[in-house]
Amino acid sequence: MIVFLAGMQRSGSTFAFNIAREVLAKRGTLHQQAAFDIPAELAAAGPCDHLLLKSHDMDELGINLARTGAIRVICTIRRPEDAVASFMETFGFPEAESIILIKAWLALYEKIRNVALTIDYEFLDRHPIRAARTIGRFLAPDVGWLEARAIARRHAKQTVKAMADRLDRSDPGVQDLGYSYYDQTTFFHRKHVSSLSSTAAEQRLSPAQAARIRQAFAADQPPR
Repeated sequence: MIVFLAGMQRSGSTFAFNIAREVLAKRGTLHQQAAFDIPAELAAAGPCDHLLLKSHDMDELGINLARTGAIRVICTIRRPEDAVASFMETFGFPEAESIILIKAWLALYEKIRNVALTIDYEFLDRHPIRAARTIGRFLAPDVGWLEARAIARRHAKQTVKAMADRLDRSDPGVQDLGYSYYDQTTFFHRKHVSSLSSTAAEQRLSPAQAARIRQAFAADQPPR
């Protein structure tokens, strides 16, 4: 099975990735990568039962394969202004560049949303076990509540925050991107969880900046 995590930036896509990772790994050999080049990763994987990719982008081949049902796509989604504010805070990107990145994702989502499992950030944040079961059963119908609960608890916010806050660029198994670095197994990066309580754009930014970012997306709010 080929599974693509193609969620919006800062919308819970790494949590969803880890649900998929554990579900698939329990049901065969797994090759995972942060990439969208399916042929290259299939070649790199060799004999395996499942290929799991995570990226906020997809090329035309991936989009076409998703539309034909040849790969399964999972998208997480959030209010664009909240995603932008979180992205800016976490990675230190400027406002204009952060808006461009989220807008690019929204353009991708329009191409794949009809064939993707979409998980809303608020649902994932408030009901992680239910979200884990929804994701799990999308990939394997035998995923039950006990398995979903165990996986969700292993990747609870408190646990992820403690792990991510300890990450160091020099640690074994850490990928350094320059502006950030992440654990190569879970893909959780430093400062991945900034707060145990969800924070909206209006709480992270000045009222004027939050309003300006919200206005930037006034014409292309995604369906929820």
